[in-house]
Amino acid sequence: MLFGNSFGYFDSEDDDARVLAGAQQVLREGGALALDLADGDWIRTRFEPRSWEWIDARTLVCRERALSTDGRRLVCREIVVDARRGVLADQFYAQRLYGRADLHALLERAGYVAIEDHGGVRTGSERHEDTSGSWRSASS
Repeated sequence: MLFGNSFGYFDSEDDDARVLAGAQQVLREGGALALDLADGDWIRTRFEPRSWEWIDARTLVCRERALSTDGRRLVCREIVVDARRGVLADQFYAQRLYGRADLHALLERAGYVAIEDHGGVRTGSERHEDTSGSWRSASS
């Protein structure tokens, strides 16, 4: 399982493909890989360039986002601030945005068959955080 939108952070798509291939190699016969990913096509057109989110009574996360020049990655600066201690983290990261067709092709390239897209799974958050996700699974 790769949950929590934890896929697509490598510098190259080939590295992402290697992760999927590695998972394919350790699956038992008939096993399945489940991915919980935001739909890249949806994110490209609807991401919030700026967000502020209180994680708890003292911790604020500020995010600034932009698309890469090729439109394939969402680049984010994230600053985590504690109301008493100040800045806890100031980091940059980028996530590759896979649309359904692109992800399907990447999974096939890694040797997966019986790829299912359970798209549109609704997630909820009491904090109203970024929760645009969908579930995908693929069998070996």
